[in-house]
Amino acid sequence: MSRLSEDRVIMYENAAEPVQVTAWKNKAGHLFFDERVARYDGCTHTRCECGKPAQKNLIWCEECTTKQDCEEHTKRPVAEWTEGALVYARNHNEYFQDLAEIEGYCKRKGVEIESLHLILCEAEYAWALDPRDIYEDITSDEGDIPVEIEAAFDKLNMEILKCKRPLSWTPGDKRIVLKKKEAPL
Repeated sequence: MSRLSEDRVIMYENAAEPVQVTAWKNKAGHLFFDERVARYDGCTHTRCECGKPAQKNLIWCEECTTKQDCEEHTKRPVAEWTEGALVYARNHNEYFQDLAEIEGYCKRKGVEIESLHLILCEAEYAWALDPRDIYEDITSDEGDIPVEIEAAFDKLNMEILKCKRPLSWTPGDKRIVLKKKEAPL
């Protein structure tokens, strides 16, 4: 039941009273009742575990992020790489298909090959299609698919599964190690 009883008459001039509350105004001029929220909304940086400033949407400062990335990368198992299979440089957000691409990128960006933290990618292939999944929303509860449509999907699926060309590549869980070429004496 509401605090305001329908039996009582409360006039407009008596319907509210002033109260004092504590609010927090941040550097952007926004008001909040919660200090922590006000401070976070108004800041651009927070403090990293090491004490240095970190962008507020990140956990660590740039230096600690680089250190964490290196530690995480070296924990990955090492894989052999055959040129043609894509590799991904996670800390540069770049994909490469051969050594010449990698070397060219390193030269343009002025970075060492070892700093790329290359991850071997896994090929993503097309998969067989099930007409029951595709037409699920428009079939009866029994999910009956006409024989002609099932036969057509069978033919299509045979062709799809014959295709050995990847549709895309996804970074896997293994790293590759490349050393920069030694200059001849």
